[in-house]
Amino acid sequence: MQRAFSIEQSGDFLKMSGELDDQCALETSNTVRELAGVNRTEPLKLDLRDVTFIDSIGLRELLKLRKRIPMLRIVAVNPRIERLFAITGTTHLLLD
Repeated sequence: MQRAFSIEQSGDFLKMSGELDDQCALETSNTVRELAGVNRTEPLKLDLRDVTFIDSIGLRELLKLRKRIPMLRIVAVNPRIERLFAITGTTHLLLD
């Protein structure tokens, strides 16, 4: 069963919504890398407020994106995702 996940772009701002899981994590990561381009000088901002679930594969892809795209910034999360980052000890790696 495929769950809905979407990315909407507005300039340097990406709004994600849905469940970031093993079904869509790699494709999502590839899309973000493509949208970021090369030699980015301005931050690419991710809004995760409407992300309802992230599994371990989705979390891994977010960590890889943050490492590969130094200008990537997660600017908004909901309490559930913020708690996930805290429990997994990744808050300092993902949130500024």
